[in-house]
Amino acid sequence: IYFKLLEKCVDYIVLVFILSATNLAIIAGCFEIWVAYDSGFTTDHEDLVLGIFLVIGGCLAIRWLRTTDSETSINRAAGCIEAACECINQEFSLLTEPIIALVIKLTVLVYLFAVLLLLITTGSPR
Repeated sequence: IYFKLLEKCVDYIVLVFILSATNLAIIAGCFEIWVAYDSGFTTDHEDLVLGIFLVIGGCLAIRWLRTTDSETSINRAAGCIEAACECINQEFSLLTEPIIALVIKLTVLVYLFAVLLLLITTGSPR
């Protein structure tokens, strides 16, 4: 399901991821500035400096993403992801491998948990 979704709307997924990452930086910067303001600027100014850098960095990242070169690069990367998804969807073994790996990992985990329980119960109380 994931690969089918990724194949159909990779442009939107990449754009949402990039915009959310830059917006999270701006939100974190605003929070750090608020923490510095709430403390009355009496402590070290690490929160204020970090907040200012995060806000400025987020704004610069959004500005950089609006340039023509970065949009072209993002579109090329999206095309590569679409092509990779088409190849993965055509090969059945690549689609079933995560399920097989999950079953193997869960089997090992259950076995190790059972051994852990045996190990815990072998100790004598003091």
